[in-house]
Amino acid sequence: MLIPNTPVTSALLIAQYAQDLAYVTEQTRASTVAGFTAQLDTAARLFTEAGIHNIDGCHIAARCLRDADRATGKAKKQFLRQAADHLRDVRDMAAEYQWR
Repeated sequence: MLIPNTPVTSALLIAQYAQDLAYVTEQTRASTVAGFTAQLDTAARLFTEAGIHNIDGCHIAARCLRDADRATGKAKKQFLRQAADHLRDVRDMAAEYQWR
């Protein structure tokens, strides 16, 4: 969980959610934006196959992280904050996936 007013970075988001995605995708924990966003896309597909349908956040977060990786300044901060907002449900979806 993010602490209010804490700067959001790609590394912070990866550190918070990579283990959950690695579990779902049965892959090694991602350590790069490219690896993490690829796992988000794979997890979204697996969630859907398992009957978990609230996956839009995975796709939006992946897009925001890719955009943040190319952006600078204020735009980068906005993309990262949006990604963080859309990643909030990933842990719950991963836990639900575990029980299906």
